[in-house]
Amino acid sequence: MFIFVHLFPFVYVSTFFLMQCDVDVPYIVPQEYRDMSRQLQNPDNLERLQHPVTMTTRRYVLGDRFHNKSNPHKSPLCVYHDIDKCRQSLTIKTSYQEVENSRKNQRRLRSSCAQSFGTHFLFNYLMDYYQNEAIVEHQRLRLESMLKDDETIARDVYKRFVIVKKL
Repeated sequence: MFIFVHLFPFVYVSTFFLMQCDVDVPYIVPQEYRDMSRQLQNPDNLERLQHPVTMTTRRYVLGDRFHNKSNPHKSPLCVYHDIDKCRQSLTIKTSYQEVENSRKNQRRLRSSCAQSFGTHFLFNYLMDYYQNEAIVEHQRLRLESMLKDDETIARDVYKRFVIVKKL
């Protein structure tokens, strides 16, 4: 039986694969630690739910280290979501997501009982939107500072910033 739980973005590991302590799951290695760079495929050429980097449709479930240690789930099956059971665990920094979650919780209204669903939904939607906008602006400014005279910034098919030659 496979159990899939989404605990933080983009890192999924099936309980089936984490029954042992030395499981090899190379798909979870971040790009900066991969031994080769891969040209991403056009999303129109991919199968349904196929990841453009790993080229697989497999999904994995992992928890972050902070919550696995301080407040583990009560179900015995959740022991299989331990990221430290993977050989590649040292390449995964779960602390970034933990800090992001903490920061979001500090900025948001703590009591959803004091607000209607519509207000709660809209407030959180706007908080996410403006946080993401600030991150993108920071990335764009950093890239602009590195441009040469004949270069400009564009977006690729995945909406990522790329540096291209001016026409």
